[in-house]
Amino acid sequence: MLNLLHAHAKWWNAPIMLQQADDHMTAETMHRGERVGPAGIVTRLGGSAQPVFSICTMVTNWDEYDGCMASFARGGFDHQSCEFIVLDNTAGNRADGYVALNEFLQAAAGRHVLICHQDVVLIEHGRVDLERQLAELDQIDPHWGVCGNAGYTAEGWPVLNLSHPANDRDVLGTPFPVRVVSLDENFLLVRRGANLAVSRDLSGFHHYAIDLCTVADILGWNSYVIDFFLRHNSRGTLDASYDRSRDAITAKYARALRPRWAHVITLRPFLLSGSRLHHRLSGVQRRLGKLLGIYPRDGVLGDPAKRPSRSSPPMRAE
Repeated sequence: MLNLLHAHAKWWNAPIMLQQADDHMTAETMHRGERVGPAGIVTRLGGSAQPVFSICTMVTNWDEYDGCMASFARGGFDHQSCEFIVLDNTAGNRADGYVALNEFLQAAAGRHVLICHQDVVLIEHGRVDLERQLAELDQIDPHWGVCGNAGYTAEGWPVLNLSHPANDRDVLGTPFPVRVVSLDENFLLVRRGANLAVSRDLSGFHHYAIDLCTVADILGWNSYVIDFFLRHNSRGTLDASYDRSRDAITAKYARALRPRWAHVITLRPFLLSGSRLHHRLSGVQRRLGKLLGIYPRDGVLGDPAKRPSRSSPPMRAE
């Protein structure tokens, strides 16, 4: 029994905690590690103290996860170059995809944060190949922030580089790397130095990758599909939760990207908007304001009688 447990856990090199010879060894015990991250809900199972890669996974099935990590070990993702971080959802959803990603991105110590599903398996490429791809991407675009193995271009063309149950070799859009506006969640690699995050006001297990790519784009970072071929043992899930997630992210960005006036201390506001027409109209308005000596809402901002009243803060007790 002891040898079997060591064989089961040897890829991550974490200590196995044995109570007595006849104790029942649960998956939680076998995968116990250091709680990390702001909320303390993700666990660092082991690895390098100064990793190149932080490999992060939401886990609902430890057998699948162990199979995934065994393939990473065969691919050269060892404890000298990597750390391994998990979110244990085996007893129920401790956190969803959005919360997990933000915890992973803040807890990770690696230069690259690799976030993958528990059911991916490396079959062709390994660490040396990934490092080569990233070095090439650094040369092509030093402002890349996220990369993966499946996504869509801004023109709406699919770019794919993976194996899955419906197609053993689904490769479209070569040559790689290809710049995209969205990525699939099965395999994401984030440049930690880009300081990216996903939305606090979205939830669930769908669309967090497109949210990540959109946030990256707003912050000036680009997303790519790269030549890192692996197997994803899932067809994906299209159910009512997917539809709710799509509606939620659509509503969120309608709100987040709404046109808005940026009011500054000079009393010369300017319009922030994704609409070219809004930009043109606001430019005309600014020029007219400068010519006439007025700016939008100057009268309100400069007239105390028109400002909303605010109650005085309560006095502190002596």
